[in-house]
Amino acid sequence: MSSVEAVPVIHLDAALLDEMRDVARQLNALMARIYRAQGVAPHWETPTPAPEGDGA
Repeated sequence: MSSVEAVPVIHLDAALLDEMRDVARQLNALMARIYRAQGVAPHWETPTPAPEGDGA
């Protein structure tokens, strides 16, 4: 029989979530700069082409 360990629940308040989003935006911008410095377009900023035959 396997045992199940309890997982602690972390409660995040709005201010902490805002700070986490800000850090994520900064990291995203830094990664984009690194990609561009290597002459590569950041894949998350590359437009995705529309699928063929979508009826539009």
